[in-house]
Amino acid sequence: MSSGPRGGVWKAVSLAARVAALCGAVALLGKSDTSALTLAGAEIDADQPAAGDALFAGSATDWAENGGSAAEGVFLLGTSGNPDFLGCFGSDLSVNPSVAGAAGFICDGSSDSRFDGNGGDTVVEPEQNIVSPGGKQIDDVWNIKQGSVTPKDDFSHAYYLFRNSDSSCDADADADNRFLVLGGHRGDNEGDAFWGFELSQVPPTRFNDVVSNGGATFDLDFNRTPGDLLVSFTLVGGGTSPLLEVFAWNGSTFAPAPSLCGGSQGDSLLRTNPANDIQAPPWNVPVCDPTSTNGSNSCRVVNQNGTGLAPAGDNRIAPRDFNEAIVDLGAFVSGGVCFNSLLFTSRSAHPLETADLKDVAGANVNTCPAAAPPPAAPPPAAPPPAAPPAVPPPVNPPGGSFPPVALPPTGGQASSAGSLWLFLGVICAAAGVFGFLRIRRG
Repeated sequence: MSSGPRGGVWKAVSLAARVAALCGAVALLGKSDTSALTLAGAEIDADQPAAGDALFAGSATDWAENGGSAAEGVFLLGTSGNPDFLGCFGSDLSVNPSVAGAAGFICDGSSDSRFDGNGGDTVVEPEQNIVSPGGKQIDDVWNIKQGSVTPKDDFSHAYYLFRNSDSSCDADADADNRFLVLGGHRGDNEGDAFWGFELSQVPPTRFNDVVSNGGATFDLDFNRTPGDLLVSFTLVGGGTSPLLEVFAWNGSTFAPAPSLCGGSQGDSLLRTNPANDIQAPPWNVPVCDPTSTNGSNSCRVVNQNGTGLAPAGDNRIAPRDFNEAIVDLGAFVSGGVCFNSLLFTSRSAHPLETADLKDVAGANVNTCPAAAPPPAAPPPAAPPPAAPPAVPPPVNPPGGSFPPVALPPTGGQASSAGSLWLFLGVICAAAGVFGFLRIRRG
């Protein structure tokens, strides 16, 4: 092999290729570690350092509208969308009709005395549903009543969106994979927190009493079915390193859901705002921690503009108070499984079998796959072939008086009439020949 200039060129090309490959690998690592991600067309960016990024649509679907972007928010302030959700901490909001998918909202009360209505509070939104005495996540019956829970376990809002998009779990690029996008707020960021979103195929008995949030005392009796899911958020250290887990009901307990995506969670992801304030949404949200726009360590409502029921200019949510996730449902359940109820819970610790349940709220949902389109109608039947044209009756040849002779088919016999006329023709021809000869002889 040559070691001259030609060999040197190839060595240089080889070195350049290796450097390019290394740079590409570094770029991919950087991409996998980036905080703002768009999965299934939804932005999961609670941990973005820019305050306005977390809830506001930038380049894709997000929870709230951003007037400076053509992207769409799932929810609108006011009642111009459908359905409406009225009077949540003094705000009305509705689902944006332009957003693809099925979206909904859970408004839960607050355990803080600032919202119980007993002290001339500006906003009255008391806690209506808690689990007491504290049951366990796997219990078949939960005792529900009015009450209060510890601030770190007290959530006020939950958002959800079901939509179809393309998952990296399958080989095609079709938008036929189901995703669940989740988000929520809690009022206080002190201490570890553990959230659970339970998805049931058959809703629990008296589930609508949870949904109505009316303050009744009742037993929530589960009808769990193998394949029901529990999506768990673990916010250790206040949520600086959030952990997303998915469990499936196996008939007796919730166990880690088997992966249908090569052992991974597919395009699933959980984010919180670990060390930075984020801009509040247009609607009112309780905050009980100091922020850059309000140093008070007490509960109040905030909103995007810091107006109305919020203290003037108070428009930030404290670190680790907002959480959002996306769950690639196809990575855990087969295509035919669908869920009809969503329970939002908080609990005192991570173990599902021993930790006490705290706050609870719910919503009716429908994650059933879209119905298959009806089969195409068969093409119309072809019309019957046209009848052959009628054969015209025989006619005599011009200038003659003899009817035509019917020729027999192969191997057949001539008709008697045809034979008679043929015999007469032979006699006439013989007579003519005889007369002609006589004339010539004479």
